[in-house]
Amino acid sequence: MTKENDNNQGNKNLSVSDMYIQNWEHVRHIENERLGFTSIYFVIIAAIVAFLSQAKISASFTAILLLLLFLFSIIGTLMSFRLMADLEAHGKHLYRIVNDSNYSRYFTFGAESGWTTRFMLRDIFPIMYILLSILFLTLFIIVLVCPELIQGTIQ
Repeated sequence: MTKENDNNQGNKNLSVSDMYIQNWEHVRHIENERLGFTSIYFVIIAAIVAFLSQAKISASFTAILLLLLFLFSIIGTLMSFRLMADLEAHGKHLYRIVNDSNYSRYFTFGAESGWTTRFMLRDIFPIMYILLSILFLTLFIIVLVCPELIQGTIQ
């Protein structure tokens, strides 16, 4: 027996419910990852914005912090797209498992009908990160072009 045959035999021994549970646990893990990163992201943003509003710091240091926020937002954007792709892959596996086992009438993966089906909540995360990336890049450019705005000399 080859190693490939062993793997195929191992997959055949998995029950439909085991495959379903495994894919569903992956979906939960992906959601927990996204929630964890988003929580950390907003804590860091809140801390930096609070620091910038309380401290009298130079325009160059402000630009560095804004650049850091921009880069962190880009990382969030890329991670959000990756997690969304993983989530969609596991969702397709769940649909296939349910359809192949004739349990599709008992399965829902989100709203089935209504106005809420017009948008996907998972699309909000990449949009949020993209908009915040644009915001932090814009603020970074403004600080570089007009550092006197940060120092409070223009009223």
